[in-house]
Amino acid sequence: DYVASLPADDTGFRGAVLLRQGLYAVFGSLKIAASGVVLRGEGMGEDGTILVAAGTDRRTLLRIAGTNDRLPQSDVRHITDPYVPVGTMRFNLDSAASLRVGGNVCVVRPSTQAWIESLGMDEFGGGLKGQFAWKPGSRDIVWDRVITAIDANSISVDAPITMAIETMFGAATLHAYEWPGRIQNVGIENIRCRSAYNAKNPKDEDHAWMAVTFECAQDAWVRQFAAEHFAGSAVNIQESCRRITV
Repeated sequence: DYVASLPADDTGFRGAVLLRQGLYAVFGSLKIAASGVVLRGEGMGEDGTILVAAGTDRRTLLRIAGTNDRLPQSDVRHITDPYVPVGTMRFNLDSAASLRVGGNVCVVRPSTQAWIESLGMDEFGGGLKGQFAWKPGSRDIVWDRVITAIDANSISVDAPITMAIETMFGAATLHAYEWPGRIQNVGIENIRCRSAYNAKNPKDEDHAWMAVTFECAQDAWVRQFAAEHFAGSAVNIQESCRRITV
């Protein structure tokens, strides 16, 4: 919290908290909620810095979490290309007015009834059509991208799309957004995390579930890191994140 209160330097970092070699029992969680803060140990080995999630409650030990305050713009634009293949980083819009290079955008590929039926996911056999069938809107694909170039109504983005867009299955849309509370330049490094657990019960789940979680964060990382005995994940990255390196 002290480092989070410091001003960021020209590179966007406030500083690092160094935990010296040793064993640290944590009854609860450690949270980084500001940009530019790094948590660093003196090694991921048994002779390094070890954080132990003590106790029996299900929780995250190290939580990196910004604020979920994304502000989408009201203008929704449509991609006009009849077919956009996988790997594309440039496409045409009905209007690129007010968009800017460096701006954040979401590209949305809709999951329409026609697309669901083409995949055969409108029924599962055995009389389970209504109960388990995919519903329109339930499988929309959303790509979080940054605009790198604009030429009239054609834009380029920083990373490719990963699924083809076809107007026969519904027009894809794009909208710009701002996200002031999404933190960045945050890291966890040179640390071993370990969860306490009931050694007599191999199915024990009444202890820490996640070693590290990322929420509402970008340009962040975990490196030189080990996790032991967590019931869920070593590192869990939620869909509100982008450009996380593990």
